[in-house]
Amino acid sequence: FSSLGFSIVAGIFFVRRQSTITDPLFNFRLVNNLTVGGGFCSNLFLYMGSFVNFFILPYFVGEIMGASTFVLGVFLLLNAVSVSVFSPIGGYLSDRVGSGIITVSGLVIVFLALISYTTLGSDSSLLEIAVRMLFVGIGMGLFQSANLSLIMGTMPSSDLGSGGAVSSISRGLGSVTAVTLLGWMFTSIYEAKSPSVDILEASSNADSIASFMNAFQISYIAGAALVLLAIVASAVAWLGLKRSQNIPVN
Repeated sequence: FSSLGFSIVAGIFFVRRQSTITDPLFNFRLVNNLTVGGGFCSNLFLYMGSFVNFFILPYFVGEIMGASTFVLGVFLLLNAVSVSVFSPIGGYLSDRVGSGIITVSGLVIVFLALISYTTLGSDSSLLEIAVRMLFVGIGMGLFQSANLSLIMGTMPSSDLGSGGAVSSISRGLGSVTAVTLLGWMFTSIYEAKSPSVDILEASSNADSIASFMNAFQISYIAGAALVLLAIVASAVAWLGLKRSQNIPVN
């Protein structure tokens, strides 16, 4: 709690300081822009929601499914490869049909993929995990380039560096916050029903497996809910971009 309190105080001091000096490291006034603020929040919520794949899924794959660390590495590789492949595709499509629709479409794919994790059970196959990892990566890849384009679309050239900082900070903050909040929620739900069995030994009996799966499914529902917030924020950013360009909203 002391570390959390210190972080909050330091964060408040940083925001106040950066808001008053003439040449700040991070211009918080940029977030007042509807498009930039919406893009920041959508990035933040996406990384908060999707981080369950990197923090909670390994427990499921290793402990409940009994898969090796090599298999888990392949799953993470599938996600990384699909993000890398679809990021340029997302950038290409945003240049052709508009960044707003691509960001929202990418987030919808991630949302549906995360919701589908709740249908998994202790007897699910490795292929079922692999397909879901691919689709999460596809959605994130489509979103990333398009969202950066959306954020930069209403900025003057002098603020483009700060726009990149907005995107980077939102990703890092989302990932760190997800570990704290979703990780705490996951372990708390599990321990409430199986306090006598360590989470790293959850496969030892049927009751602890049931407790693990309950915590797993609730955590993915929470992750999907965060991505749903990202969809709303991205739609707000899209609306702000259309208004700034005086484009009628359909």
